[in-house]
Amino acid sequence: MQIEINFEKVLGEKQKDLTEKQKAIIKAACLLFAQKGYTATSTREIAQLAQVAEGTIFKNYATKDELFLAITDLVIENIIEPFFMTGLEEIFAQTYNSLEEALQAIITNRIQLMQSEELPVAAIKLVVQELPYRPQLQSKVAAMLEKLPLQEILKNLQEQGKLIDWPLDVMQKLIMSSIVGFLITKIVMLPQFFAHELPDYTQYWIHFIAGGLSKQGDGEKCEN
Repeated sequence: MQIEINFEKVLGEKQKDLTEKQKAIIKAACLLFAQKGYTATSTREIAQLAQVAEGTIFKNYATKDELFLAITDLVIENIIEPFFMTGLEEIFAQTYNSLEEALQAIITNRIQLMQSEELPVAAIKLVVQELPYRPQLQSKVAAMLEKLPLQEILKNLQEQGKLIDWPLDVMQKLIMSSIVGFLITKIVMLPQFFAHELPDYTQYWIHFIAGGLSKQGDGEKCEN
């Protein structure tokens, strides 16, 4: 498995505060965690790849878990978030006549970005593989998604009577979690799952989400 992670970007501003040994530890840990997963990677392997004593790792990080979380924080902040946020300001600043139109613009733009050669696949997998088990990671990713101003689009459509009368934050969370799950599955984790002769699944996804939140849908019957 070929692992491609831009370590200078991972470290960002932090690299000026680190020694060469600390940089080597982070680089080695990134590679092994992305390639083998957290559980299958030992601190001994990290030390060997970084060409440092295993004790050097524990001088900087009390546990393997602490090292992993430090790395994923850097990866989200310096690699994943900048990548996913690229170009979104213009998309969210537009006025849309329907949720379907808004989703079409958002999802098409993100698919084009994720199909580019710049997609940080290894960095994404590094985070996604442990996301279900780590509340700290979940909070970090949730905070990233909450920065997206989707509520403004939803509020505008709701005021036009085109969306069901649900709380805006609820609809944003439902839409964003669905977008992320769809994109990660379709492009990064299980692209073969969507390999079929039918038309692009993206259109089916858009109709599915927009239909559930439109005034014509049954979603408004949901009781709190």
